Amino acid sequence: MSMHGDLNDFALTDILAMIAQRNKSGTLRLSTATDRITLSFDLGLVSAVSSGEINQHIGRLLVRHGYVREEQVEQGLVLQALSAPRRRLGEVLVDIGAVTRRQVADAVASQLKTSLVRLLIEPAGSFTFTPSEADSPAVARDAESRIDSVMQEALQLAGEWLERHPARQTVAITDAEVDPNWPAELRDTDRAILLSILNGSTVRSEEHTSELQSPCNLV
Repeated sequence: MSMHGDLNDFALTDILAMIAQRNKSGTLRLSTATDRITLSFDLGLVSAVSSGEINQHIGRLLVRHGYVREEQVEQGLVLQALSAPRRRLGEVLVDIGAVTRRQVADAVASQLKTSLVRLLIEPAGSFTFTPSEADSPAVARDAESRIDSVMQEALQLAGEWLERHPARQTVAITDAEVDPNWPAELRDTDRAILLSILNGSTVRSEEHTSELQSPCNLV
């Protein structure tokens, strides 16, 4: 049975843990405002990752890691296009001897970690898990093949990123009437900052620097 929902209601870590612990096979699609990420699971293990971020495509990662040459990836893409049913690029490259299964697994783990970090930084979105026709029985797996370790690394990296990039303040624009005398209620420092923004100034004086630590977006 398929499962879907909002990432604000279901923690990503819980979704992944459920799929892994129950040895599920299927496809998890995650949609955010900036990306669409698809995770393919075989018996609870992530076997493939696809993302709208071109630099995270498996062929580019294999080249970046020095596992294959670009011409080998191009050859693999041609063979992939001719395959029916369509095969994964990693499988094609393994079959022609361009890479090993371990190298493909390393690249997939890199894809997964990067995708998870992006999702943890910007968690708003939706998910859909579509299971395969039938799940295979539970299989033994070594520690390094589990999603747990990759998730822990992603959580650490996301936490470090969020510490360096605090949440942005936002200002909502509405059609409600505003008291024309509201500028008189501002502090001198706030009034100076507002006038600087309205006048298109990009220079901040030292005395106002502490007031502008958080970027401000108009949404």
